Amino acid sequence: MKMIYLLLKARKYQRKSIFLQGLFLSLFMTFILLFSLFVLDNLLRLPAGIRIFLGIFSGLMIGKEICIKVFLPLLSRHNKERMAVYLEEKYQIPENLLINACHFQNQDLLEQEKVFAMQTIQQGESAIQSLNLESLLEKDKIRKRLFCFSGAFFIFALYAFLFPLYLQNAFYRYLYPQKDIPPIGRFSLSTKPDSDIILAQGDSLEIECVVQSRSKNVPEKNIPVFVYQEDKGYLEASPHFCKKIEMKKQGDLYKVFLPDLKTSFCWRIFMQDTYTPSLRVQVIPFPRIQLSSFRIQEPEYAGAREYEYPGPPASITALSGSRIFIKIQTDTPVAALFWQTEEEKKAMELLASSWTTSLLLEKNLSCQTMAKLRNGKEIFLAQSEIYTKKDQLPQVAFLEEDLHLVVSCGKEIKLSLQASDDYGIQYLGIQKSLLDETAKGETLKEWIYLGPPGSQGPIKEFFSLQIDLPSFQPGKTYLLEGVCKDFCPGERMAKSKPVILKIKSWEEESLPPGDEMSKAFDFLRETIAEQKKSLSLTENLQAYLLDALKENTLGLHQKEMDKQQKNTKNKAIRAVYEFEKYEQGKQYAKSISSLVDKEMKWLMDDIIHLKNLKSSQIKDLLGKIEERQLYILKELMALLGKMSEKQKESVAKKDEKDNKSEAPLQESLKNLQDDLKDFARAERTILEKSKTLLDKTPEDLTQEEEKILGELAREQEKWSKFLEEKLTDFSKLPPQDFSDSSLAQEFNEVYQEVQLAAKALYEKKIELAVPHEQSGLEKAETLVHNLEKWLQDTPDHTKWLMEEPQAQEDIPLAELPKELEDIVGELLDKEEEMGEDVEDASSSWLDSLDKGAGWDAMDGPISNMSAKGVTGNLLPNKNEIAGRSGEGRTGKSHGQMVEKTAQGKGGRETPTRLSPGPFEQGSVEDSSKDSTGGSTGGGKLSGFSEEGLIGPSPSMLMQKMARLAENQIKIRQKAEKAAIYLKKYKIPTGDLEMAIAQMKNLEESAQKGQGDTIRSAHHKAIDALAQAKKSAKSETGLKREQTSLPGAVKQEILEGYKEGFPKSYEEIIKEYFKKIAQE
Repeated sequence: MKMIYLLLKARKYQRKSIFLQGLFLSLFMTFILLFSLFVLDNLLRLPAGIRIFLGIFSGLMIGKEICIKVFLPLLSRHNKERMAVYLEEKYQIPENLLINACHFQNQDLLEQEKVFAMQTIQQGESAIQSLNLESLLEKDKIRKRLFCFSGAFFIFALYAFLFPLYLQNAFYRYLYPQKDIPPIGRFSLSTKPDSDIILAQGDSLEIECVVQSRSKNVPEKNIPVFVYQEDKGYLEASPHFCKKIEMKKQGDLYKVFLPDLKTSFCWRIFMQDTYTPSLRVQVIPFPRIQLSSFRIQEPEYAGAREYEYPGPPASITALSGSRIFIKIQTDTPVAALFWQTEEEKKAMELLASSWTTSLLLEKNLSCQTMAKLRNGKEIFLAQSEIYTKKDQLPQVAFLEEDLHLVVSCGKEIKLSLQASDDYGIQYLGIQKSLLDETAKGETLKEWIYLGPPGSQGPIKEFFSLQIDLPSFQPGKTYLLEGVCKDFCPGERMAKSKPVILKIKSWEEESLPPGDEMSKAFDFLRETIAEQKKSLSLTENLQAYLLDALKENTLGLHQKEMDKQQKNTKNKAIRAVYEFEKYEQGKQYAKSISSLVDKEMKWLMDDIIHLKNLKSSQIKDLLGKIEERQLYILKELMALLGKMSEKQKESVAKKDEKDNKSEAPLQESLKNLQDDLKDFARAERTILEKSKTLLDKTPEDLTQEEEKILGELAREQEKWSKFLEEKLTDFSKLPPQDFSDSSLAQEFNEVYQEVQLAAKALYEKKIELAVPHEQSGLEKAETLVHNLEKWLQDTPDHTKWLMEEPQAQEDIPLAELPKELEDIVGELLDKEEEMGEDVEDASSSWLDSLDKGAGWDAMDGPISNMSAKGVTGNLLPNKNEIAGRSGEGRTGKSHGQMVEKTAQGKGGRETPTRLSPGPFEQGSVEDSSKDSTGGSTGGGKLSGFSEEGLIGPSPSMLMQKMARLAENQIKIRQKAEKAAIYLKKYKIPTGDLEMAIAQMKNLEESAQKGQGDTIRSAHHKAIDALAQAKKSAKSETGLKREQTSLPGAVKQEILEGYKEGFPKSYEEIIKEYFKKIAQE
């Protein structure tokens, strides 16, 4: 083991020697190379390429020596065997004694071999102990290399001490070969600025230089030179084609001044062998606006339309309240842009390559666009003026040439109104006020348009104004003004030039001289005078009612009122008598007779009832009397004015030849069709209002309900007169090839039915009780009579109550004929309009009727086995009925169906119940689409239905409403499409747009399930559509005639036409009309 220790110690000395020799040699080479490189650069000012090559080459050499001489020996492995061989070779130890001893120590030997091995090991240990291992350090070699290193280090240290700036300059030039580090010279040059700078175009630059000599003697002629080259980023140390400027000395400084810089440049300062680094002055040209725009978004009330105009430095005009978006692009990058007004300075936002901002325009603005350059300087770019314009009031005017009208009471005048606006019309209306009245006028008609923005117009609307009491008082003068409003917020209402409307008083009405009906006309005027007296008495009693009650003089007042009203009635009867003498006067006689027989009769009954009422009821009845007297007076005055106008027109037609052709029959038919639709709507309204009165007898009616009933009667009477006039007009038309002679007859039937319907409003409901003694049976065994039958002319107002028979009779079952006849009429009443007081009571009476079936098609409680009943035009009652019959209206019935087919004739919705009828052979071909229901049990097969005995299936109301909303949306879309076409052709759309608005209300109500508002919106939409149709027809009619324009407008057009067109505009106008023709 001792031998191994000695071998390891020898290896340690060897490695230490190798490391120290290599280290000192490497350091020696390093300092020698550095010194050589630095001095070489100081003397020769080596360019960057050579410095890079020398630096890399020197580095590789030093690295190689360090790796080979230092790190590689340290890292190599020297085991004891190699150390033993090294010692044998160095010290001449024979017979491989050391290596053999090492091997014997590491091997397992046999017993006979161990003696020899031990002897060898002992000899090896003795040999190595005799060696001087410290000699392995080779201290002489180490001292030599240390001396070389010390010499090199001393030289480098001396260089650094004597020339530190040179060493520093050379070090950094080798460390950063690509960087512009000038070699050190005899001078030190310090500049200001000492780095790259950025200036704006037009700026000036002053460069300062401080010169310090590295030697004591500097010739006075040595002046630094400023060298620069434009449009370059770097100036070489030996520049060519450069500009040079000698710097001027000012004190201790050398300066050069460069004014009004236009382009970028690089520069250095040279002084003998010394120069500064290359510096760059970047001259940024003033940014210019390359692209700019104003985007104007108008306010909501103007439709939020957007327009784009050229931006700064252009100026614009926009509507107050508009949002303005500014967008600017510059040709060169800037640090920031600012939008500056008198009140604020707002930084713009950079989006992509554009600077943007926005503002809300409320007043005139003077704006500047400011740019901030990258050097921090702000410059002016552009000036813009933004002007606000106000939303102008709409223009509205009546189109009638004559704005001063004198009309009679009862006359209808037609007004045409035109309006236009710069952005869109929201509201158009006609207001009425007295001439000297300062209060706000009453609105007669209004049109509300969709929007914003709405139509700019010009919009034309037409309105027919009926001059009636009490809206217009005879003898008064009224102002009719057109008012118009746009969508601009605030109370901004434009008014037209008014129409001055003078209403003739009844005293001013007259007939043409020599008129044959002058006497009758005078009686009518006397009737009006008497009626005014009656009204005055009523008003007087109302004013002094408390005094009359207190003094107990109510009876005297009542008698005087009754007497005066009788005088009025007598005058009216005399006027009727006079009018009936003349063919033209019969229509006036009929109108007056209606007032005498109805209104005056009811009025006199009310006056008589005054004395029988309590004090608390008198005031209400007086109000009712006054209202009826006003109505009579209004009708009489209207009749007087109508007669006066008509007679004067007749005379005028005789005196002047009418050049205009009469309206064609086809156009008259269309007008009549529109009027009949209005009549149908009015009738539906009357029926709806009368529903609440069906269950009451006249004795149960309140005063308010009686008032409603009177109004309904007057409305029916008005339509009765209208249809009679239309019948008269058709009877006067000349026969045409396409005319249908049955039309007049059909109108006569309608007229009679309407008259009777008006009469039916005053019919009392009768309860007819039939005792057993008044009952009888025909028991017809054969059917031979086929009597003519007619329909009822009034709704059902009779309730049958028959006493039950004492015993059930045996009724023969007569053989039915091969053909059955039925007469069907349109129902006069509906299920929901029939009260319990007209529903017949069920009866056990059964008969077989032939001639006893009678002529009237009416209801009753007797069941019939002869199938002689007819459908008629009355709704079945709720009572059960039996017998045999063809298909009639649905109701509570059971028996035998004797008809082969059924198509559904309407009737009642019948509850399902179990009937006693037997099941029969045969089937009925049922094509009816009426709702299923009715009895279950016997009868013939006719199809399929729901399970019986559960009543009528409930209607899916919400689903129906959803379908209603969907259908209504389609209708509204058609209406909106029609409105667009009407606007395109300048046809009035006000009523149509109001109808569209009501359709939207109907849709919302249907979607929400609000059934109460659906009907209201539906009727309003129908009325508005009807009015829109009239307006459109009036406008298209006007287009066939001469255009109606105000006189001033006509004159202006004529003068402009006479002047002709300027020659320079003829080609433009020609192209304009060509484009219109192509479109």
